[in-house]
Amino acid sequence: MSETEDPTAAADRAPPTLLRNAMEPMLFPGDMAKQIRRATSAKDGHPRMHRATGADVGRLGLPRRRGRLCERRELLDSLDETLNTRVTLIVAPAGYGKTTLLSQWCERLEDKQIPVTYYSAAERDRDPAMFLAMIAAALVQAGVEIAGPPPIEDGRIRDDLSLDDILLGLELAGQHIMLIIDDFERINEPAVTALMATFLDTAPATVHLLIASRTFPAIPLSTIQIEGQLRLIDSFQLKLRHEELAWMLDLDVDTPEVREIAAQTQGWPVTAELYRLWRDRHQAHDARATFGGHVAEVHNYLAEQLFSSLPPEQFELLVDIADREEVQPELVDAMRGRQDSARLLGDIHRAMSSLMWMGRDGASTAYRLHPLLLDHLRQTLSADSPRRSRLSVNAALWFLEHQRHPEAIRAALEAKDAATVRHIVQSLRPMHILVADSATALRMILRELPEEVIAGHPRIQIMAVLAHFKAGFFAESRTMLDRIRAATGDFRIDPDGHPDWLTSEGNLVDLIITLQVSRWSPRIDEMCDIALAAAADDPTVWGSCEVVQMLAQQLRGNFDAADAAILRARGIYDAIELSRYGHTQIVGHEMLVLIARGRLRKAVEAIANYQKQPGLEVPDDVSTPTLLKLLLAAIRYEQEFSDSAVEALKNSLAEHSKVESWIDQYAIAYPIIATRLFVREGAGAADAFLAEAQSRAQRIGLEPLPDFVSFLQVEYLARGGHVAEALRMAGEIGLDRIARGEDDLAEQRSWRERDGAVRAHIRLCLADGRPDEALDSARWMAKAGLNGGRLHSEIKGLVFSALILAARPEPDQASADQASADLLRAILLAYPEGFVAPFAEEGEDLMPLVRALLADAEIDAYARRHLDDVRRAIASAMARTDSNQLNAREREIVRHLAEGLSNKVIARRMGITDHTVKFHLKKVFSKLEVSSRRAAVAKVQASFSPAP
Repeated sequence: MSETEDPTAAADRAPPTLLRNAMEPMLFPGDMAKQIRRATSAKDGHPRMHRATGADVGRLGLPRRRGRLCERRELLDSLDETLNTRVTLIVAPAGYGKTTLLSQWCERLEDKQIPVTYYSAAERDRDPAMFLAMIAAALVQAGVEIAGPPPIEDGRIRDDLSLDDILLGLELAGQHIMLIIDDFERINEPAVTALMATFLDTAPATVHLLIASRTFPAIPLSTIQIEGQLRLIDSFQLKLRHEELAWMLDLDVDTPEVREIAAQTQGWPVTAELYRLWRDRHQAHDARATFGGHVAEVHNYLAEQLFSSLPPEQFELLVDIADREEVQPELVDAMRGRQDSARLLGDIHRAMSSLMWMGRDGASTAYRLHPLLLDHLRQTLSADSPRRSRLSVNAALWFLEHQRHPEAIRAALEAKDAATVRHIVQSLRPMHILVADSATALRMILRELPEEVIAGHPRIQIMAVLAHFKAGFFAESRTMLDRIRAATGDFRIDPDGHPDWLTSEGNLVDLIITLQVSRWSPRIDEMCDIALAAAADDPTVWGSCEVVQMLAQQLRGNFDAADAAILRARGIYDAIELSRYGHTQIVGHEMLVLIARGRLRKAVEAIANYQKQPGLEVPDDVSTPTLLKLLLAAIRYEQEFSDSAVEALKNSLAEHSKVESWIDQYAIAYPIIATRLFVREGAGAADAFLAEAQSRAQRIGLEPLPDFVSFLQVEYLARGGHVAEALRMAGEIGLDRIARGEDDLAEQRSWRERDGAVRAHIRLCLADGRPDEALDSARWMAKAGLNGGRLHSEIKGLVFSALILAARPEPDQASADQASADLLRAILLAYPEGFVAPFAEEGEDLMPLVRALLADAEIDAYARRHLDDVRRAIASAMARTDSNQLNAREREIVRHLAEGLSNKVIARRMGITDHTVKFHLKKVFSKLEVSSRRAAVAKVQASFSPAP
């Protein structure tokens, strides 16, 4: 990363994954509460949206095993040694007691008060986002703080986590932590193993990793092994010794039965446990059969004997659930068409608790049978294909009813029932799923569907477009959607027989992409009308169209219309089940409008009220919290003109750019960051940052962003004295015509674009010796701000006007008086909301005017107080050294030191090597005349403290 790199650029280098949260808020027009309640409870194609189940939470609890379990002291002592190594592997086939051993060891660690995290992997965790969320959730349960919303809550997964978020949490924890990943063979895929390799390379030395797996993990471990930091426990070590088998069977070690069973089971723990259960049921030792020499025969025989000892209704239920790794009684009832599953599952668990896990799945109970027993039961079920298909179809329909779409698709495909697959696919509505759950839900559905199924269903292809769009692949999304539109006759030909659904959802997705990636155009209203006409009874579509209109009004500066949409949406959301998600999304739009109006204090109050109401937070909604952090940092900058506010803004922008973004976030953050660099480090730093920002703008595909960054580049080239280059760039982009609102896109540009162009025009005219043109533009900005209700624009226009009038080569008294009047007017406007930055950004150029006003005994007391705040802010900025002996790269390293990061994590954050970090640290220590990381941070922070 270059010394002035765009703070969001790191996101570009991350592996592309389809991440993101749920869709924008759903808003509904007019006074229609009764209609909405009726429509959202309907069952004819508009099912009520449910939250995802809590099945994943059960995989995070420390494993607890019941029954007569042998304490394997030698193995437990061996595991204790893993606290002195980086990585421990327990690799053995199923049935060797890996999880049972871990359950005993976890209890031992708890007794010793050693933090331990446990996580049992599932196939769905092959998705990197899901895997990271589960790891983070396990760490949070052990007391590790991970920034942002909970990784998993109410069974819903946060999908914006990065490996850096987890590494930072581990760094800050500052204590030894044992991280256990069980059943790793289920996720032993390249995407996950690559993450694990990076994790092992960068995790702090206080983290100890234990992986239990049926197969050897495909993680490069040779370096760790050479360093003596790898321990391996294999199937040979896991075999039961004679003493352990005797204890398990409650027999003396020298009895013939122990020797015989040891020979027949070959120490295979699960087979020994099966034998014990079988023996206890038959109560007749002399009834033992004579087994063959292959241990698998022993296992199969004992499993059959164990199952044959169960009542028939219990055994038949176990056969029925053989294809499901985890079940709830409600699911089993639906599969079997009966109402006794809860009782039967409870009876089975009591009879064989050592081989059947029971936990909570939200409000229900979940059961998991030992995988080897499931394998045995599947053999029985596979002999009855019609029964197996019927059970899978019933499971698929139950999953569909409960909005568990990926599992519904998986079960339908298992059933090989084309009609059920078609029914499920035809019922999927991308926008509804996005609004109810998240982009994660879309991605997980797409992972389950074969390519030929996706190719045959346009609405599923639209689902793929949404998933790509929410991951930030804007250009690809537009190309995909255009192809679908062309192939379906403007979204009117639906092979699934629901042309209205296709029309409404296709145009909705087009609306979202058009507005957030491009600019406003008359097509917005046209597509809204088409979508609404095709979905007259669908509140989700109405709401999504309202969201688009609300965003469009905000971007165009029609704040009264945007406010009206917000109020209307709030009232409507109170009437529907999905109101919590809707209210959360509305908050982000409301804050953008408040800040655009310049109502900073109300925005801070509103954000604080939102943060005090955890009931409004939605685990999958990452965009709103990160946007609010960005806006709070921007408000602090406007009110304090402080370096800490700018740093918070940069961090928030980097975090928010991982999720959905549009022009507002960048238009707020980029000018602030560029100004700070210009004031503190000079024109070169600002120019370098904006060059990086322009490169990113060209890559990410937000159509207005390259122009906006070009305006900033012209502005700071002019401020830095590079007038010829600024004039050349201004000519290339047509800055004069854009600033006057005469370009071809004038009607489509957002108010932020126009303001940015006018600012650049003012700076360029001043640098080029055209003060009259600059003054005209400044007065236009002030008037446009006044008429449009944009306080910041009005204040900044007045400040520009005062500076231009005061700097005239041959000033006259009238100009001087007008300059003072303009500045005083700006101060009076700024005081109620606390605006300081619009003045302090001009630095010492503004000081003569400020001092002259302060010398005027007749000015208002409030104006005098705020003028003094402005004076102090300018003086403080001028007086700060900003640790001038450090360059930008060294200051960045010190910022990471302040977060408590290790050299490895700093290197990963900055895209450099550990050795390069050490080299820079030596230079930092030398320049600051300190000898420790803490002292370097303290000295730099002291230099940033405002003057008293």
